[in-house]
Amino acid sequence: MARGIRDEALVYPLFMAGGWFTRVELPRRLGLLGARGLVVLPPFGADPGLPALAREQLAACAGSEGWPLSEVAVLIAAHGSGRSRAPSQAACDLAQKLAAHLGSIRCGFIEEAPLLADQARGLGTRAICLPFFATEAGHVTEDLPQAMEAAGFAGRVLPPLGLAPEVPRMIAAAVRRGG
Repeated sequence: MARGIRDEALVYPLFMAGGWFTRVELPRRLGLLGARGLVVLPPFGADPGLPALAREQLAACAGSEGWPLSEVAVLIAAHGSGRSRAPSQAACDLAQKLAAHLGSIRCGFIEEAPLLADQARGLGTRAICLPFFATEAGHVTEDLPQAMEAAGFAGRVLPPLGLAPEVPRMIAAAVRRGG
């Protein structure tokens, strides 16, 4: 067995959306390393605990500003894709699950319409941008700030959802459910 990958292992993709890569390419690549009998779990972006985590992050931010969450405009900043609907659909699914708790919610994307800068425009100061990303890398460190600046966004920008302190517990729970 190559590189220490065991048979019958669970794989938790720290991706925001499922799709071709998590269904086909990831198992293929792991198979090339000698892994057999792998179970690829749904990705982080589809985790059933994600809406509660997002709501907690939004409520904490709004509370620190003294804003009622029901009066906050929320912008979910996400990747999107010119090739697949899965990344934007995952963000829109989260938005739909959060909508009942918020004043308003929009999704804006880096790689497809509606573009992030367009969706961020005019949200005012009681606005929170929630990055629907697993980590802090190029899109979060470069594209997101550029879009917020271009839009004149005056609200708060949270860290990516994948960096929330509760994420390791969510992953552990998913592995327990999946095993």
